[in-house]
Amino acid sequence: MVDWVVSTGPGRKGARWRKAQALCMARGEAQGLPCWGCGRPIDYAFSRLYPQHRMAGTAHHIVGLEQGGHPYDQRNLAPCHRGCNTSISNQLRAKSRPALRTSRQW
Repeated sequence: MVDWVVSTGPGRKGARWRKAQALCMARGEAQGLPCWGCGRPIDYAFSRLYPQHRMAGTAHHIVGLEQGGHPYDQRNLAPCHRGCNTSISNQLRAKSRPALRTSRQW
């Protein structure tokens, strides 16, 4: 199996996460899976060389952890560009924020 450099963001640490992400990326490389976010191809060799680059591949939780998705289940993980994964997460966070209330009507 290929050694993948994996992300270690909040809630994504430890041997179980590293193994789950490595399996997801190896499955994506073997099957030639595109990015889950944008549908464009992922250069898996580039991802191993430059794992922190925004076009590098990373594992994306289809059902987010905050929505009750399982963190290590391969059915809940899909390969995704790091930049696409970040923008998807940012959009979900923006939708979950309550509307700002002001003290007066303008």
